[in-house]
Amino acid sequence: NWLISLWTKGISGILADEMGLGKTLQSISMLAYLKHFHKNNGPHL
Repeated sequence: NWLISLWTKGISGILADEMGLGKTLQSISMLAYLKHFHKNNGPHL
């Protein structure tokens, strides 16, 4: 929800958690959310 709220407000964010807490999964989930619900296929950086 945090990443989605940042995206809707046009604000950038940084995932800076410790190793093993799911940053990769959060990133992939966010990209899948954008593709599925907003038809936003990228490009993403």
